[in-house]
Amino acid sequence: MGSSPRVTWEAVAGGQRKFEFVSVKPSVKGSRTQTSINLSDLDESTPNGNLLSAVKFPLSAYIEFAYKLTPYQTHFLESQLPTWAKTPFDIEGQAQGSPTTDQMRLMMQSLLVDRFRLAVHFEMRELPIFALNLIEPGKTGSRLQPHSDDPPCSNTPIPLAPGSEPMPRTKVGGFATTCGALLGFDLPHNAPTHFQIEARNLTMPQIASHVAVVGHLDREVLDNTGLNGSFDFSIVFVPEPNLYRVRNFQPDPSLPKFPEALHQQLGLRLDAETGLMNVLVIDHIEEPSTN
Repeated sequence: MGSSPRVTWEAVAGGQRKFEFVSVKPSVKGSRTQTSINLSDLDESTPNGNLLSAVKFPLSAYIEFAYKLTPYQTHFLESQLPTWAKTPFDIEGQAQGSPTTDQMRLMMQSLLVDRFRLAVHFEMRELPIFALNLIEPGKTGSRLQPHSDDPPCSNTPIPLAPGSEPMPRTKVGGFATTCGALLGFDLPHNAPTHFQIEARNLTMPQIASHVAVVGHLDREVLDNTGLNGSFDFSIVFVPEPNLYRVRNFQPDPSLPKFPEALHQQLGLRLDAETGLMNVLVIDHIEEPSTN
């Protein structure tokens, strides 16, 4: 088991690229986090135009986006950053034409080199991991099913600005209408008692990365199910008390916690192991130059 090779997506995206116009500045106190593009490594949506605009994100989020890091790779990265790099920045980049998300990642790499003098390399290290396995070989749970294109996928980016647009609605059967991104809900909306997390058209390695995020796990999750193709999933669970996202959250005692929901609904289990992980190592970084 191991991480996906980064050379593949970089080569497909065309190699080194640069934004035509760039702005980098510290975030203003009191500003709200928002972005024109999902900075997740798993986002496959089509950018809305040729502008990347992100407000109040830490430098680790921009590096995660630029190098398509998994959540655990980002966690490993954060331990290397100096104190100043943990403060939020606003970054804007204007590109030519209609770049793909991966092409914008390459442009962000160039921006980080130019403005932050970032120098990095990847290396393999033996680290603790979780292996994601099927409980019953060849059989998934009822809420993890081969991808269905009914209704067709929407590749519209999901805005992160509070109140900018309503969240996409869930299709009949419990799966999201939007593909390629993780959607989360506190339900019911007026008096939440549980979380519902869902996504469509993802490979099992992508779902494994989502499991690490949703479960707030302290190690990388690597796919060991042997399942090929794309899948839709939806999982309903009660989070741990320290993860409640709203003040009036009243947990439903009849619903499972995340590990049990993973077993019962998706037919998956996590096994603690060690494995070779491809991690990003920072060789050099400086405070950004002014615009």
